[in-house]
Parts: sequence; structure tokens; C-alpha cells
Amino acid sequence: MLATRPLAFGEVVTSHTPALVAYLEAELSTLDRETLWRTAISQLPPTLQEDFLSLATVYGDERVRVQDIVKANTFQILLGGANHLAVWPETSRLNHACAPNAQYVVDADMLTHTVRVTRPIAEGEEITISYTSPLEETDVRRQHLQQGFHFMCTCKRCADPRSDVTLERIRILEKKLNDWSSASSSGSVDMAEELLSLYRQEGLEGFMDMPYGFAALAYSTVGDREKALSYAEKAQEAIQMKDGVWTENWKMWEGFKGNLEGHWSWRRRRV
Repeated sequence: MLATRPLAFGEVVTSHTPALVAYLEAELSTLDRETLWRTAISQLPPTLQEDFLSLATVYGDERVRVQDIVKANTFQILLGGANHLAVWPETSRLNHACAPNAQYVVDADMLTHTVRVTRPIAEGEEITISYTSPLEETDVRRQHLQQGFHFMCTCKRCADPRSDVTLERIRILEKKLNDWSSASSSGSVDMAEELLSLYRQEGLEGFMDMPYGFAALAYSTVGDREKALSYAEKAQEAIQMKDGVWTENWKMWEGFKGNLEGHWSWRRRRV
């Protein structure tokens, strides 16, 4: 999917309900499941049915075409406490990148899959999401993509061994910033800013809820109200794009902003 015009941070690219939702079960035989799922697809409006059946497959086996499409394009969604498979044809056309320029969130209550821009996208530039955690090391990402989607990623990050070195530095910084064992522990605002810089360097703008959170806490510990609140707001923006405003993490930062001076982190570290 290519951008037809310049896109700014936070813009909605797509927001749709699924063409197919199926309970994740193991009781039916493969052919029985195929029969049921084909019946479901046959009841879709003709245009949507055509869109679904034109999606990519993994094996190209016509006997189980619908299941093959689902395997290549599914997102898991929790409904009523049970795992389901869901396919959104519009968003299934977005390709993978280990440094994606868009992020998606699934709203189980509204059954919507929404994709938003995480950094400016130029007209004609491909819009991408990540099919796996881009915070994993290269070998782990590649293995997951090979096993789950049957392709070997050859993106810039996967081809650059320095990317894993950066990920290790990210882990070190996060560990230090999360060390609250004493008021003089080594976490600092400089470390928080370095962490933010490394995420941007790796093209991980859609996954910055944690570094923004660490930055909010770091500035809170030294009594910088303005920056603490600013980064808490950014953490919430990132959570909204990745996990949703209904999550406990989003609500936690709402409480942080509402009573910063009463938060446990306020002026906790000596400078």
C-alpha cells in the first residue's frame, strides 16, 4: 500500500471491521473447517468477498484456500475471553517492515483494526507495519517471520549487524532506568533521552510507549514537571496507537498526569 499524499504523525490510514471472525478451535477436521469458512465467505457482499479471496496465501492449496488465506493474513483477537482469528482485507495488504512507519491497534469491543502513521510518510512511500516484535534480535525476528509468514526479511535493520548492538544498548538503558533500588541509582534523564534517540534511530517510533514512560518518570524524579507531563502525554499517544486507550497502561499515565506531585516517582532521585 502506497501513500497517495503526504501523511503526518498520528493520521489514520485505515480503520475497518473484519470480513471474517472465527473461533480458534482444534476440534474440526481441516476439510470440515474449510466448508464452514467457505460458507461464511460466500455470504459476504460480492466486492468484499472478492477482496478476501484475492488476498495472499501461504501454500497455494485450492482445497483449503480460505484457511490458507487466513493463515497468511490473520490477526488474533480476544472475544469473550476466548481467542479468535480475524481477517481485515484492507489492512492485510500492508507489508511488513522491521522499522515500520505505521502502527495498528485492534479494538475488540468495536471489532475494528485501525492503522495510524508513526512518522511522516511521503507521497508514493510504502506504508508498512511490523508482523513481529521489532524489539527482538534479528535472528529471532527472521525465524518468526520464516515460520509464521514463510519469507526471509532482508530489510536494512536485518542486514545491519549494528542493529543488534543497538538493541543490547536499549536493554541496558531500560534496565538502569527501571532500577528504583535507591535514590542514587544510576538512571538519569540523559539515559532516558539516549533511549528515545536509539528507538528513533532504529525506526521504532510506533513502539515508544516504554521509552516515553521512562522519560516521564526520569524527569519526575528530578522535579521537572513540564517535561514529565509532556513525556507522559507522548506515552499515552504511543499506547493509544499500539494497545488502546482502554488499557491499564493508558489509565496509569492519566493518573500520573492528574497527581504528579503525589506520584511515587516525584523528586525520588537526587541530582
